[in-house]
Amino acid sequence: MQQRASTTWVVAGPADARARLAPLISAHRSYRAVREVDSSAFCDSDLNDAAGVLIVGDPRRSPRLALPGVSLRAQNGRRVAAGWLPDIADRLKTFALAAAEVQLRRMPETPSGPFVLLGEREQRAIDLASRLGDGLIGTAPVFQWTAERIRRSDVIAALQGGAGAAFYMGRGTSAGWVAYGGFDANDANLACGRPIGAVLSLTCSVACRSGTALSFCEEMVLSGLCAAALGATGLTLHRGNVRLALAIAQAQHCAPTTLADVLLAPGVPLALLNRCRIIGDPLAPLIGDPHSLEKARRVFAPAPDEVLPVVPLSSWS
Repeated sequence: MQQRASTTWVVAGPADARARLAPLISAHRSYRAVREVDSSAFCDSDLNDAAGVLIVGDPRRSPRLALPGVSLRAQNGRRVAAGWLPDIADRLKTFALAAAEVQLRRMPETPSGPFVLLGEREQRAIDLASRLGDGLIGTAPVFQWTAERIRRSDVIAALQGGAGAAFYMGRGTSAGWVAYGGFDANDANLACGRPIGAVLSLTCSVACRSGTALSFCEEMVLSGLCAAALGATGLTLHRGNVRLALAIAQAQHCAPTTLADVLLAPGVPLALLNRCRIIGDPLAPLIGDPHSLEKARRVFAPAPDEVLPVVPLSSWS
């Protein structure tokens, strides 16, 4: 007998934290069943019919310790995509409003994207961005905004358009991305406008804590920049990041709806995600703001060898 598709969204956390997430919970109820569970009562049987789970917990816990990976195992053996959020009072409200806006983009027949490619000017990062972009062709409009094409102030403005997903290639630390002369939590806050569906950082350590400071992925999500972020909790190898990028691109050709659909696709080896964690809503759709494609097309980010159109002098006045 064919197994029934799992559609329930589970949110597990203290009652006051769930109250702050009310806008997101309401948005999910527009599409699916929602189960609210207190932290003390949460168990693997709560996941048997779940499509995804968001766990809100002690802000002193790091993403690495809060979750064992990008998924949890239900009592019936299914893997269920799992996201983490530190319980930080009013910042949960900021996240909930942004994530609810993203969740409500899931209108019938709404296509994924646009997708934006971010990263360093280092050649191997540029090469990976190009390979990922080539792999994504046919799934959604793709725009390359790597550091040899665009400066930090302009990429901050560009990210405000609310793309379906953003992918970062290059070096990373617990404090942020190395590209653009450094892109940290302050820059993520400045980049908030219309929220991005999900930010996937194919790099080291961006979901890792340094001392008592939150990880960069946690900062991105709690600032309202995106509904979800994927990042590693430690060092990663470039060849592993390449394999993961290409597997994600291949998964996109199966027309996934959410971040969970992409990461749990059969062609994405779980071993490539061992050090990764999802911060935020794992069921965030990779769908941009209604005006995001138009805004992305207006971003000036040509390749260094690209031939630019001749602008008539009369248009300068």
